[in-house]
Amino acid sequence: MLALARARLAKPGLAHCAVRLADMYRLPLADASYDTAVLQMVLHYAEDPAGAVTEAARVLRAGGKLIVIDLAPHARDDLTAKRAHRWAGFSDAAIHQLLTDAGLDPGEAVTIPGPLDVRIWCATRMHDAAATATLEHVN
Repeated sequence: MLALARARLAKPGLAHCAVRLADMYRLPLADASYDTAVLQMVLHYAEDPAGAVTEAARVLRAGGKLIVIDLAPHARDDLTAKRAHRWAGFSDAAIHQLLTDAGLDPGEAVTIPGPLDVRIWCATRMHDAAATATLEHVN
């Protein structure tokens, strides 16, 4: 999948984009260093979805976007065993809570219909986490 993604990003005008393999709970990236982060079809495999979202939010600059693409809730119990899914999709309320808890401002979600509906959630980092921590410490 990484090779395919890298090949698709090798097109003109996409040199500023990169795909990296890393531990989603401990990204080897500096705080507040990216404009956009994408979690695509990974949360339903995650042991700790909140940890993955929080870590993705950590690397976003103020105004940065986190895009989460994952399964909507479903009743396909066979997938949890056959495909090792830990979660049978996510409701808008569950993702909204994860995003809010990570310091992000959630926007509207979009559905991609299919045999298993996929949802796209987008959220924005509204403030600089370091500045907020400093303000909280002062108060």
